[in-house]
Amino acid sequence: MRKRFRILIAILLVAVVGGIALELLQPREPSYQRKRWSDWLKDYHIEDGLYGPQPKADEAMRHMGTNVIPFLLQRLRANDSKAKTWLMGLEARQSVIRLHLSHAEDDYWKVEQAFKALGPLGKPAVPELIELAHGPHGIGFELVGDYAGGALTGIGAESISAIKGLLADKSSIARARAAISLGQMGGVAEPALTNLMEGLKDIDAYVRLQAARALGAIGKQPMLVVPALVESLKDPSSGVRSAAVISLGAFGDEAATTALLTALADPDDKVRAAALSTLKSIAPELAAKQTVRTRIRDLKDPSPYVRFMAAYYLGVLHQEPDIAVPALIDALNDVNVDVRRHAAHALGKFGPVAKAAVPKLLSMAQDQEMGMRNDVIHSLKDIDPEATDQAGVK
Repeated sequence: MRKRFRILIAILLVAVVGGIALELLQPREPSYQRKRWSDWLKDYHIEDGLYGPQPKADEAMRHMGTNVIPFLLQRLRANDSKAKTWLMGLEARQSVIRLHLSHAEDDYWKVEQAFKALGPLGKPAVPELIELAHGPHGIGFELVGDYAGGALTGIGAESISAIKGLLADKSSIARARAAISLGQMGGVAEPALTNLMEGLKDIDAYVRLQAARALGAIGKQPMLVVPALVESLKDPSSGVRSAAVISLGAFGDEAATTALLTALADPDDKVRAAALSTLKSIAPELAAKQTVRTRIRDLKDPSPYVRFMAAYYLGVLHQEPDIAVPALIDALNDVNVDVRRHAAHALGKFGPVAKAAVPKLLSMAQDQEMGMRNDVIHSLKDIDPEATDQAGVK
């Protein structure tokens, strides 16, 4: 046991000495306010799942400027060697010596934040970041490309030309990353609109999806972009169609609204839901009308659950009484008691405009089911209290 312990100590000491020697051989690190760049990098951290701004670390990175770029790129290229992985496992199995090692990928996100702080100062790193964004580059590098894309986003307009080239890369992963990066830039990425519209025709569905999202995030040149997004509503992928629907909401013009109305009839329920949600944000009155029509159609659905939820929501909305009230009156004859009860309750939400329902509701006021009777009576009082009293309903 003692022999094994001495061997363990010897191995750890060799690792420590080797680490110190390696540190001495490294180029001198840039610093700011007597604090090394690597220590400033540690200030970018997430607590309780949330990232808080680090203005002091941002200031330090900008002050060190281009001097810090080689070190950031080196950290982004870093990978856990077999020896390091073994040492980390060894450290986890004992408590005598703590090396405070961490996985290389723990720093990738921090490097991205540092490049975002540098902004245009990071331009010299663009060629290598583009290369890294091609990824993956082997074991341990699966995430590097994503964070390289994020770093390019942080650099901003100075990287757009290079990212446009990445949209034509033979790797679908790289093309998707390029679209994501451009979308995250927002309006600054306007010069890449035509490239992204070409991305809507990509052979890879995920690339098309990200291109559609990016066009909405950039939100420029509707005369050019909206027709392209409308065409994407015919895409075989429901995910792409949903992305196109949501992006159309960024424009809100007549062509976009018309396209959203068409998307309400999409065969995929998620696309229809996205279309309705988007329509609510740009044309709430029109969306309300479409919602009522959708719920009225649902009153004829084979599923009792869908039917009684349709009745419930028609009451919540209590709009478009000219078409909603007759549909709810018809639902009072449904074979399912829950549907009839929700329809009766919904009619009461319309108040006096639902007077056409009074005769049928009066005939239901003596229903054997107490919950049904209560809903019917409450609705009658909300619709026509005088007729309810005259009928002796209490």
